[in-house]
Amino acid sequence: GVDIKGMDLNYSSKNVKKGTITKMPFKDNEFDLVLCLDVLEHLDVLDHEKAIRELNRVVKKDGIVVFGLPNLAHLASRLSFLVRGKLIRTSEIERHRGDRPIKEFIELMKKNNFVILRKKGIFPTFPIISFMTIKMPSKSLWMHKIYNKVLGFPGICFENLIMTRKV
Repeated sequence: GVDIKGMDLNYSSKNVKKGTITKMPFKDNEFDLVLCLDVLEHLDVLDHEKAIRELNRVVKKDGIVVFGLPNLAHLASRLSFLVRGKLIRTSEIERHRGDRPIKEFIELMKKNNFVILRKKGIFPTFPIISFMTIKMPSKSLWMHKIYNKVLGFPGICFENLIMTRKV
């Protein structure tokens, strides 16, 4: 009873249309739910609002859009900037041309008729724990699970899930 459709820039099939998030090959108000997971950061910053407007176009009134987004202003990045004058990017700039602080993404969502229903930070970036997770993942996984649950605040986390509703 669920009709799932996908879209990809370089692939198409019976259930996946070829297209781009800034000009989607779907009708207005076509979807009840849209997942936009780890997409916007790959666009140029100036294309973010165009993509969010396009998501607004294809989702029904009161429809849900879930965003998965990195946060350029995660805690370790802020500390690095304070001490070294250099941000810790979420990936190479060539891959994440659209890296920006999560608050800026949220402001764009609100500006384009989305109400924030829920925000959840993933991967808080406390330098010592993050370092241990990278260097000794099997020995620090328990610690990572705990601090991810307790300290999942969007502003300090590396990655975020934002659930929105079109109004």
